[in-house]
Amino acid sequence: MRHRDRPALTEQARSLFTSGQGTGEISKALHVGRDTLRAWRRRDEKERSTTWEADRAAAIRRRPQNVLRALEAQFADLVATGPNPDELAEEPGLYERRLYRLAQTIARFRASSSDLTQSLLAMSRLAEWAARHTTDSELATLHDVFERYMNDLHAAADELLA
Repeated sequence: MRHRDRPALTEQARSLFTSGQGTGEISKALHVGRDTLRAWRRRDEKERSTTWEADRAAAIRRRPQNVLRALEAQFADLVATGPNPDELAEEPGLYERRLYRLAQTIARFRASSSDLTQSLLAMSRLAEWAARHTTDSELATLHDVFERYMNDLHAAADELLA
């Protein structure tokens, strides 16, 4: 491994860890030792001021089924607590609008989540194929494209959870 390859490999290792793979699987996939992987991880966590575990936890929260569960829990809480009398006095119909908007969001998310799951599965299969059949520079470009796409999806999921 050349020194200049380390940033790309570290990024790939973080991505694999975030997706749920263990360090043993990652070290085999990237053809590096576990000690090397641990060193990259320590350096990366120090430079980014966050842990790979935090990245993994955020990715788990953003999974479509977890986003849907959170939205449904939010809806259930809203129904269980009922309207806030103070807000109701200030703005009649606010509670009903909130319920309606949240129900619409859940319905749209349910409709799109199966498409999203299929898209992510296709991306995963393409990434596996690309790892075997492309050059390092082509793979790096593809990784950048995937990362931008995933960042957009994460931002949308974060917006829904906010």
